[in-house]
Amino acid sequence: VEKPLAESLESADRLLAAAAAREVVVACGHTERFNPAVDAAAPFISQPRFVEIHRLGTFPERSLDIDVVFDLMIHDLDLLLTLVGRDVASIEAVGVNVLTPRVDIANVRLRFASGCIAVVGSVCFVYVP
Repeated sequence: VEKPLAESLESADRLLAAAAAREVVVACGHTERFNPAVDAAAPFISQPRFVEIHRLGTFPERSLDIDVVFDLMIHDLDLLLTLVGRDVASIEAVGVNVLTPRVDIANVRLRFASGCIAVVGSVCFVYVP
């Protein structure tokens, strides 16, 4: 299922109940989690103290209904939660719209209970040749 999985927790619960009734698996497409480079690096990552991620993407005319957090940043947040493996203690975030009414640029600072700090930035930009 493309992200976001559903527009509300209630909708997600209905989707999961329908899948269970049909005995099928429902999963969100977190493609980076299964990236071979991530698989190769993961065994060497233990107790990270600082992580910085920047993801730049071209303007997604295909997905004007979602912002950069759901289109791009969600993959990096998923990787952080998978690799850091700790509870998030605090979040500071900012997002601005430049090209659309939705958030096109976002920056997040996460502090994990382990003490790890992560800074994640995502930008959708227009490529002009």
